[in-house]
Amino acid sequence: MDAPVARIALFLAVRNVPYATHDPAPAENG
Repeated sequence: MDAPVARIALFLAVRNVPYATHDPAPAENG
């Protein structure tokens, strides 16, 4: 796995934590 891909995946994972517990905008989840 390339470093940039790993950073993006980690960023998305951390970013999705608040949305998983608190969903302010359904559109944000896609």
